Amino acid sequence: MQRLYSTTVVIRKVRYDLAGKRIQLRCTITVFFHVLFFVYPFYKVPHLDPCDATILVCLKECEEGGDTCFPMLNYRHENSSGNGLLFFSSNSINGSDEKNVMALHHGGKVCKGEKIIVQMMLDWNGQADPEACWLDVVLNV
Repeated sequence: MQRLYSTTVVIRKVRYDLAGKRIQLRCTITVFFHVLFFVYPFYKVPHLDPCDATILVCLKECEEGGDTCFPMLNYRHENSSGNGLLFFSSNSINGSDEKNVMALHHGGKVCKGEKIIVQMMLDWNGQADPEACWLDVVLNV
């Protein structure tokens, strides 16, 4: 695995629609971007990401293997070029620093070819509107 690019973006005062009206959400979200390159025989051990939410976008799927696996959910996400996956590693927007153990995941072994993904890790650092949810924030970033 190679990390080719990484940067941090801080977004302040994210605007989003909720119940048909415009609301100003005062918060800071830090986004870390990584482009990851996987080749045979790479695989990743089960782990929780060190962030609140993760978005994975597959740029190139491998010929065999390389699924993103969630063992607690008994779910394997088959990566194909252009598809994406959003999952939440914590409950921080609700004021809790508990980790979401159901987000335990790993990259399955790349058996043939290469896989390239973009990983965006989002951290919630602000005060939330009582009716806000992560999905509202992610859809409007």
